[in-house]
Amino acid sequence: EPEHTSAGHRKFDVKLQGEVVIKGLDPFEEAGVARQVVVREFKNVPADKGTLNIELTPTVGKTVLSGVRIAESKNQ
Repeated sequence: EPEHTSAGHRKFDVKLQGEVVIKGLDPFEEAGVARQVVVREFKNVPADKGTLNIELTPTVGKTVLSGVRIAESKNQ
């Protein structure tokens, strides 16, 4: 959470390829402190012609996404 110093100021849903993978993510609540990284890993998400669609839908405040790492699955 880059701005707020308590939970409840920012919550959002995360969709990958149109499917909700996280509902009501609160970065501060997840991390426990401000300016702490929250890492989530999702396996076997199919890319459509090499494209990964990420959608963040706010439920409280604004969404935030600071980085994405995409790796090819070795178990194909």
